[in-house]
Amino acid sequence: PAVEDSENAEEISMGNLRVDNLHFEYRNGRQQQVLKGVNLEIKPGEIVGIMGPSGCGKSTLLKLMMRFWDADAGTISLGGKNIKEAKRSSLYSHYNYMTQSTSLFTGTIQDNLLVAKPEASEEEIMEALKKASFYDYVMSLPDKLQTVVEEGGKNFSGGERQRISIARAILKDAPIVLLDEISASLDIENERKIQESLKRLLKHKTVIVISHRMKSIEKADNIIVMNEGKIEKIGKHKELLKSSSIYKNMIKKSEFAENYVY
Repeated sequence: PAVEDSENAEEISMGNLRVDNLHFEYRNGRQQQVLKGVNLEIKPGEIVGIMGPSGCGKSTLLKLMMRFWDADAGTISLGGKNIKEAKRSSLYSHYNYMTQSTSLFTGTIQDNLLVAKPEASEEEIMEALKKASFYDYVMSLPDKLQTVVEEGGKNFSGGERQRISIARAILKDAPIVLLDEISASLDIENERKIQESLKRLLKHKTVIVISHRMKSIEKADNIIVMNEGKIEKIGKHKELLKSSSIYKNMIKKSEFAENYVY
């Protein structure tokens, strides 16, 4: 992350996740305003979907929640505390952040899992693999947990890398899960397996999921429709079909997959 802890950084507690009048601009060569006064509040245990055209600021919003960067104006708070005032280690302990580009490093499968919880027992690791629908596969490998993961996980398929990532998230057991199009590049069979694993991960969590697939978000407590850096509408699936032309058009264009995120 490009930001550092402040001198008086404190621990942060779980609670409502609030975004107030958030503005953010990229400055890589040319200025590009990505978020323009975003406001929202997510309560613990809520499942929230985010949809919108490419480039509307969906992924940027999640990265600002993680404090990969700081916003130009406005605030993000968790449990009533501005995340700029929190220790990064405390903030990150509340999040599992997953994208379609799963981050694996050179080492063993066990090494990659223990990043989430260094003190985890072998029993906890095995249970996490079972919940991620990856136990049988790992146990079929000659070296099992000691199987070497090559750089970037290139000796595993996309679906296998995602299940390692889900097992890692299950071990961490953070209260907030951020999902950014994690199954966008998977085939249907692998996506079914991933979705089944996610059901176990997401129980009793606060979930924010970015997806272009209707089946991934239609049962969310609320769906946020974004466009050109702003929130166009917030509501449930049936409401938005009537009130948001952007949402209605995206649903028409989406692939009608027969599986759900949760």
